[in-house]
Amino acid sequence: MASDIQLRTRLEDALKSTATGDLRTSARELLSMLGYASNKTLDWPTQPQAFARELESLLGGSH
Repeated sequence: MASDIQLRTRLEDALKSTATGDLRTSARELLSMLGYASNKTLDWPTQPQAFARELESLLGGSH
């Protein structure tokens, strides 16, 4: 079993990768580390900025 420090480091790395890497892959890895798994996915952009634009559009634009 990983130590708390090792787990914290892995979680930190996974969080950082969501900002720079493929969002779908990064998010799955992060959620897996937290003990969550699901086969449900959305066909949305995987780059963070494109994902944010899609989400903003879904929510009715910026406020």
